[in-house]
Amino acid sequence: MRAAYAFVAFLTVASPPAFACQFPPAARVRTSLPGDGDANVPTSIRVRVTYATGAHAESLCGPKPPAPILRPANFTDGGIPDAGVPVDGGTTIAGAWAQATDVDPHYGVIWEFRPTQPLAANATYELVDTWPQTCDCSTTQCQPTPAAVFARFSTGGGPDTTSPTYGGLIGTSCFHAFCASGDDSCCGPYDHFDYTFEGKGDQADDNLVGVRLYVRRDGDSYDFTHPVAPLVLSDPDDSPVASAWQMTLTPGKYFAIARAFDSSGNEDANQVEVSFQFPLKTDPLCSATLIDLGVVDMTYYPDIAGVFSDMVPPTTTTSGGGCSCSLGATRARTPALALAGALLLVILRRARRPRRRAARGEAP
Repeated sequence: MRAAYAFVAFLTVASPPAFACQFPPAARVRTSLPGDGDANVPTSIRVRVTYATGAHAESLCGPKPPAPILRPANFTDGGIPDAGVPVDGGTTIAGAWAQATDVDPHYGVIWEFRPTQPLAANATYELVDTWPQTCDCSTTQCQPTPAAVFARFSTGGGPDTTSPTYGGLIGTSCFHAFCASGDDSCCGPYDHFDYTFEGKGDQADDNLVGVRLYVRRDGDSYDFTHPVAPLVLSDPDDSPVASAWQMTLTPGKYFAIARAFDSSGNEDANQVEVSFQFPLKTDPLCSATLIDLGVVDMTYYPDIAGVFSDMVPPTTTTSGGGCSCSLGATRARTPALALAGALLLVILRRARRPRRRAARGEAP
């Protein structure tokens, strides 16, 4: 099972290079879980189909595709995906498609099939839609195609009833991301806070899909029918490099928990909470007085600088490209954890953005 199906697609089409403001060519990419050719799929599967564009390409690619079709396999096309098979007739599968909420709305749409009963055991199913696997929308919007099968998978002998294991959140961090108008090295202009929910990183399951958040306002209960993702929130949402949730936040105090989930919708049940204030500028982490830090010229490694701020005397420097790097202290629990976190940030951050940073740990 390809648990990271959507994540890879998002990185492919959505992430600009790390060192300059140059977005990749505008494109839409379709992926699915299960993927074409997957076998021994749990009969309890919640099929997910992702049409990812990336925020910079959302308006260029045109309307988000409607839900695809899930049906028992029709081999009149000789078993070749994207062969343009008819979609009329066939057995109706009990259930309905719904747009998943655990995705940044800037980066495309995920359709998830919610079955009312398990799929048949040891059977073959297929997914059909009217869009190409990939679509170059740098010059024109994506155009529909004749209906075609794009994935076939076969089920195993029964459902997946085992929940993932996960230690939950261990803390939060806040970055002040700033890029001046006219600076072509950081894909601006923007001026926002990036609030990151740091997980323990020990999620495990045979059919793991990922980790998502549940968020509640102080005094309210969690709505476990409305998960959100990614584990980063930007405020204000002022550019394509900002992260957003499919959830409206009003001013106040909030609590969040993160839970791992698998392809059948099973989740772990950890209760580890962290809290934050919204707007983010009112949160203590984001409004803290932070130390300007410069460890040599951080033009190429701005995200890694913050983890060393407790280890070296603070100095002041300005990176190249017209952007000043102003980073604050982060209190890593161990040097090894600090380095691991730094390397992860280098991989995940979408652009070379000057920022301020603060972090805190929460009790596991």
